[in-house]
Amino acid sequence: MNFISVESSNLKGVFYDAKEKKLFVKFKNDSLYSYEDVPKFVYKDLMNSESKGSYFSNNIRGKYEYENITGKE
Repeated sequence: MNFISVESSNLKGVFYDAKEKKLFVKFKNDSLYSYEDVPKFVYKDLMNSESKGSYFSNNIRGKYEYENITGKE
């Protein structure tokens, strides 16, 4: 996966698999999570947001099924 680095106090990088509609988020503590059934517009809005961490907290965390995949790459 080719993560896109992001400017954020909490997020380190983001990768979106459009075919699977999966969003992968790497955090500053090096944990890695995948989020299921994330629409492409949510990914685009995240990447275009001024505050990636705030957008993530308000629009992704707790709204999509997720899995901690740290160490499973």
